[in-house]
Amino acid sequence: MKETPIINPEEMGPDFIKSEYEQPDYSNYEPPKENPFIEDMDNEEDGIEDLEEIENLPEGMINTIKLAKSLNPEELQKIYEWYSSAMDRRDREPLEYDRFCYHFFEGASWEPTYAMGDMEKGFVFGFYKHEIFIPTHFAPKTMKGGYSIFKELADNKELPVASAVTDDLAKTLLKMKGWHKLKIGFLAYFNSELKKKTIIYNSAEGVRTKLIGLMKEFWDETKRLKKEQQEIETTPDV
Repeated sequence: MKETPIINPEEMGPDFIKSEYEQPDYSNYEPPKENPFIEDMDNEEDGIEDLEEIENLPEGMINTIKLAKSLNPEELQKIYEWYSSAMDRRDREPLEYDRFCYHFFEGASWEPTYAMGDMEKGFVFGFYKHEIFIPTHFAPKTMKGGYSIFKELADNKELPVASAVTDDLAKTLLKMKGWHKLKIGFLAYFNSELKKKTIIYNSAEGVRTKLIGLMKEFWDETKRLKKEQQEIETTPDV
């Protein structure tokens, strides 16, 4: 696979948005200046209810705190084991059990997290913003179940799905019909290590147009991380 360049979205040119879509104008896009869910954190139950009503979650998607409340401890342990096994198969270091549960099931993430799947096939966890589901963690019960989950996401015409993944995972998913790749990359931390990520997305109607706001956030984060890295490299040892 060719190396994916790290590019400013403004430099992508006309090939980014194909002719069947109007060229979006993202020049005035501004991400939220503060977390809109902070006020709900003191009252977790009410916050989740209000969030679902506001977001109008797509069919099959559930807030991960509500998911945890619907399962018993043994089932939560199994989900973590599925996630850990999937990471091991890719020679990746999984989150520790307590950290995984704290992030997804106890509201530690600064943004609400969501899940899709079930105990028969497994789950995919992530965020839902800009009307796009953004998978970040994967817990398939079996390899067959994992394929089924990603195939369903790829073929979903109603739910836009996009994710920033490492090149090796992008190569695997692109073998599956329905997934596409942007000719652009971003920087992100992966287990405390700075990595280059590739953007893949499914075949939902209008997904490329919806990606604009998401990519602006990715690009802003890339600029911040590059600046941070440069400052570290140029700071003399004391």
